[in-house]
Amino acid sequence: SGKHQLAINALNQAIALKPRNAAYYQELGKIYEKTKNLAEAEAAYKQGIKLSPDWDQLYELLGNVMLEQKKYSAALMIFKKAAIKVPNCDSYYYSLGRTLLKLNRLNEAEKCFHKAIQLEPTKSFYYRYLGDIYKKKGQFDLAKHNYQKAISISPNTAYFYRSLADVLAKQNLLDEAINTCEQATQLNSRNPNFYRTLGDIQLQKGDVTHALKTYQRAIKLKPAQVKQIFAQLEEFIQAKVDSTTTNNLSPLAMTEVQST
Repeated sequence: SGKHQLAINALNQAIALKPRNAAYYQELGKIYEKTKNLAEAEAAYKQGIKLSPDWDQLYELLGNVMLEQKKYSAALMIFKKAAIKVPNCDSYYYSLGRTLLKLNRLNEAEKCFHKAIQLEPTKSFYYRYLGDIYKKKGQFDLAKHNYQKAISISPNTAYFYRSLADVLAKQNLLDEAINTCEQATQLNSRNPNFYRTLGDIQLQKGDVTHALKTYQRAIKLKPAQVKQIFAQLEEFIQAKVDSTTTNNLSPLAMTEVQST
């Protein structure tokens, strides 16, 4: 926008006058990052680090920009440098954990999130990421425990309920999973993914009628997912219903969903 360009121009003028001021590059990087000019943001943060190599916050900013560009290995090295410089900063271990999770290095990521929680046990999203790791590892009881902990800290965060519902469904605790996912939709009624998850769990339970109604809501919010939902319904019908019921149910399913 014009406002951001004016700020960039002003900072470049300031840099021309004081080219060794790392703070100017930090602010320049933030503006570029805000406007999604990530390569320029990366270059600005790198120049700031070159001028002030002991400024740990610049490493975190640079690492986040690299994460956004999916430069995971490079981001990992940057976050490691930040954690070495300030070993008692929980956010650096959080950033390390997120990066290791992207690289599917689950055991190392788990250790980083435990360290972040040890340093700052009141941040709910640390437990959420730890839950994600345990879910990927198939350790569903531990995943459930961490999602529940996240909810106890931030009871109005809808995503946590969806994550917990997914784990409960994997444990075949379907009624509890449905109730939990319904809480997510009550907290955020505009997210189609919550309705998609709820519909999937209802379908897993065999409650086709409620699944169809829930899928209708998901499609209304995000029409692009209609093909995936149709395919999932057909797969369920072929796997779970005998041929006579299939002939009666499949046209009904398609008619009801298309009527939204």
